[in-house]
Amino acid sequence: MVDYLKALLLSESKQLHVDDSEILYVIDTNYLLYSIQTSVREHYYIEALNKHISHLYIPFSVYIEFLNDYRKIISETEKFLSTSSKMIKSLNELNQLEFNKDWLTELLTTQLTEQMKTSPSNGGISRNSFNTYSQHKSYDKDVFPKIQKILEQISETLSVSLSNLNTDFQNEIENIELSTTDFDVTLYQSKMQEHLNALSNIFNHEGVLGKEYSQEKIDNWEQTISERVTDQSLPGYKDNGKDNQESPYRIFGSLKLRKSYGDALLWMELMDFVKNKGIEQVVFVSDDNKSDWVNPETKTMKQELVVDFLQKTGAYVKKISSETFISSSTSISDSDRQLIKIETENVNDDSNNLVSDSEPDCIIVPARTYGFENVFMDKNEWYSIKISNSRLKHLKYIAVYRTHPYSEITHFAKIKKIVPSDEDPTKKRIIFDGNPQPLEQTIPLGVNLSAMQSSRYTHFKKLFEAKNVDELFSEF
Repeated sequence: MVDYLKALLLSESKQLHVDDSEILYVIDTNYLLYSIQTSVREHYYIEALNKHISHLYIPFSVYIEFLNDYRKIISETEKFLSTSSKMIKSLNELNQLEFNKDWLTELLTTQLTEQMKTSPSNGGISRNSFNTYSQHKSYDKDVFPKIQKILEQISETLSVSLSNLNTDFQNEIENIELSTTDFDVTLYQSKMQEHLNALSNIFNHEGVLGKEYSQEKIDNWEQTISERVTDQSLPGYKDNGKDNQESPYRIFGSLKLRKSYGDALLWMELMDFVKNKGIEQVVFVSDDNKSDWVNPETKTMKQELVVDFLQKTGAYVKKISSETFISSSTSISDSDRQLIKIETENVNDDSNNLVSDSEPDCIIVPARTYGFENVFMDKNEWYSIKISNSRLKHLKYIAVYRTHPYSEITHFAKIKKIVPSDEDPTKKRIIFDGNPQPLEQTIPLGVNLSAMQSSRYTHFKKLFEAKNVDELFSEF
């Protein structure tokens, strides 16, 4: 009799129940891509893989994704390191900063202005109201001079304190020990070549890499996936947004794979490989924490997947993080272990977005009922809106936030083109490429109830991951 309870308990346990020699370690794409985002801890990733080389399996779908994405990740990492190095070096220039009366007056003026432009619920006035108020003829002649005089008096009174602050600040700057070693682009480039060679050796080790697909095999699997993913019985249904990208397919030589089926293909391939092999336990090393893979509360593999895997293969399966795999396989220091944990937790598992594009590609606009129904839905466009020219080339999607009484983001559309507005040439009109589509899960407001008082920008992928509006803008 199949012991499903044992399978579930093992999947939730932090311990492995069998000898290491009886375990098959399966590596996900994110593990491989994380390993090329550092020139300081990359050797731990390789060391952990080599320790289990005789019991290691890298699905061919993972291999394809890695080959598709690794150059982009390296390029983005180089940009990150270069920028970080410049920021650290710029600390030296802080010694030119002087805290004086003019500096404090300007600071107080800016702070007062921003404080006034908070939402009415916070005791301020709206930005539009403030702009109208500040344009009143008495503002520059009467109100502002009085306010400025008070702020200047405060700054004058604090001048002695500012002088002491300058002395303390300069002393602190002189005591800073700057090191940019961790952000050395040249060092990263040289170590990456060695690292890629090490990965290549692992890929070519006998039995590690999954068998190359045929298009017939892909088509057969995708037929099964299309039937099962609709009832959410396979991992990957959270990736349905990938079908709305510029190209829904990943091309690998003569092979054509649907991007949104990447996780499901991995799952199908893994079960196909494990069955009839006599493998007792499979440990899936992945930092994919979307709800189509794991229980949100426990971060352990979904019960449905554990049961499905046991039924199809006769083997137990559990999921562990990259940090857990590395910690149990190497002599990593506590500080480096914590850094790996932070790095892998703060980056989304989607391999195409491990290093996010610096500019968001989706604009979210607030709409009342009339605008939503008669413009966004009926005309497949959005009218006069301010968008800086620097953003135009990055925007590919638009989403709509329906105001009270709905208070949630409900639909999105692909952008066909952005043109000058007929009503106001300083603003833009967004033309959609096709009809707006409803989100499978609408996105309600979070803690910040004033988050959507005006249009905002995010990454399109987040529309399919965020639980509330706050999560859409967590990195901006």
